[in-house]
Amino acid sequence: MKKRYLIYGSIFILSTTMLSACESTNVSNNTNSVTLVSPSSTTPATATASPEPSEDIKTMDDAEKEMAAALIKTASIFLEKGDNITEDLREQAFKAITDSTKWISEANRNEFIELANYIRADDRKGVQKAYQELTKIYGEPSPTNSTVSPPSPSPKPPVEQPITLSGKGDQASEFFELHSGFAVINATSTGDSNFIVHMLDESGQNEKSLINEIGTYKGKSFVMIPSDGKYMLNVKSEGSWTAKITQTVPANIKSAPTKLTGKGNDVVFVNLQAKLTKFSFKHVGESNFIVHVNDSISLVNEIGNYSGSTAKTVNSDGTYIFSVKADGQWSINIE
Repeated sequence: MKKRYLIYGSIFILSTTMLSACESTNVSNNTNSVTLVSPSSTTPATATASPEPSEDIKTMDDAEKEMAAALIKTASIFLEKGDNITEDLREQAFKAITDSTKWISEANRNEFIELANYIRADDRKGVQKAYQELTKIYGEPSPTNSTVSPPSPSPKPPVEQPITLSGKGDQASEFFELHSGFAVINATSTGDSNFIVHMLDESGQNEKSLINEIGTYKGKSFVMIPSDGKYMLNVKSEGSWTAKITQTVPANIKSAPTKLTGKGNDVVFVNLQAKLTKFSFKHVGESNFIVHVNDSISLVNEIGNYSGSTAKTVNSDGTYIFSVKADGQWSINIE
């Protein structure tokens, strides 16, 4: 399989973090605190339940092995600490495991879904059965570490040629190849009416909404790609349009503390440090102002002019992806 840079989503090993908290005599159930996890890491920096990741994860096979090892470790912790795990933690573990299965090959995906259901139902015999089946496939999990230092993204990732598409009016594009990880779509449209773009995989089952705007458009959008394969764009437009798809990390990435500025929809990569971080926002516009980190954590979701701030705990050093949806000028000050 061709090597390439792979970015994980930010919630994949939430279950390991929650369940390993049971190893402490005082278990915190405060769900108001949201931590940010670098998409370049398989686990939060403070997680104690997952194995030490390799220094450079570059293939989907490696990604699946890392993910499977962490999820199997979740089952191990449940079997060891099950009496101390609350219903709320089991429910959160269920969601985290099922969300993570998109990184598992289809042949083994049902095994992990069964594991998640057994944990949710507090079925120790079921968890034991699933654990035994999964260790036959992936092997025993590594011993627990006190801390995990996630791999940093390569400062000079492989250069790949962008995929360039263009057309006029409503069109379904030809299929194109994408690697698992992430993709940034830089699109334009000259029409006066709706400009709507969806991405579909070869089966047509995995449809993702990329753009839904009215009038002339120029902007970027971000999407996670669950697996290597063929994809296509389904475009609705009354004018001419273009779309350039890239899967590489930019060469020049700002590091916090820093200020990001832009206009309209954009995708920005930023290096953050593991600490409590303040994010301040401004938007001058009439429509939605939405900011997500790593395609999952919502920092802002407002309409019209906006000025405000929030603080989030960044769990690990690494490169984070900010996707911005806006119709006007905006700024993000990261302290």
